[in-house]
Amino acid sequence: MYTTQAKPFYLLDPNSPLIDAHRPSIEVTVTSPVRKLAFSVAPEVIELRDITGPQEIILALQHFPQHIEKMLGTLHFDFEMKEGSELFIPEADWKKKPRYLRWFRAMSTLEVMPFFVQDKDVRLYMLAGDYLAGGRMHVTKRETGGGRFKYELKGRTIPEFCKRLFNFCNQFMMYCHGTGFDPKEPIIEMLADYTLPVHYIDVLKQYQKDMKDYKRIYSTQESGYRFKAA
Repeated sequence: MYTTQAKPFYLLDPNSPLIDAHRPSIEVTVTSPVRKLAFSVAPEVIELRDITGPQEIILALQHFPQHIEKMLGTLHFDFEMKEGSELFIPEADWKKKPRYLRWFRAMSTLEVMPFFVQDKDVRLYMLAGDYLAGGRMHVTKRETGGGRFKYELKGRTIPEFCKRLFNFCNQFMMYCHGTGFDPKEPIIEMLADYTLPVHYIDVLKQYQKDMKDYKRIYSTQESGYRFKAA
């Protein structure tokens, strides 16, 4: 079974000033009836691949475990036509441009990020934006009824994509370890978006096998934030 009553493995130092800095954004989001945390992203942020803002909020969130469930699927991104503009690039346009796909992929140096974004396409970009931007993977959406759909993926990168998907789910289990929140349903929901040989039971078994050997680490964004075996 999944361990909910244990000491968390924190990715962010408990004494970090980022925790209090992002408390207001988290609390406003979880108390809002809309539950939407929107980011207005300037063109320069995309060019620099600066992904610190959204990552910092999710790192800080781990220290507010009572809010993890309510923060799932809340992050939303609008892209300014120019810095400071109130005019935004249409979604259909930026989703076709490789630099945005690569920006979202860069954000996944914190591998739990896909669980906290609203748009399922953006989740996919975090997992495979580099493949899609480089033409190494092709995606179609197949309707499954009730307004739901599955992604059908084609390309030689599928085995590597499966590894990424598995690792992201594994990291989310470790992120939630000891917080009192069981990540089973969000993981199952994410895996259900694909017809791939990645299953919750295997993620759970890996967690059960490894959790005693894991330790918290504080990493730079170049190498990524992740739980690592001791």
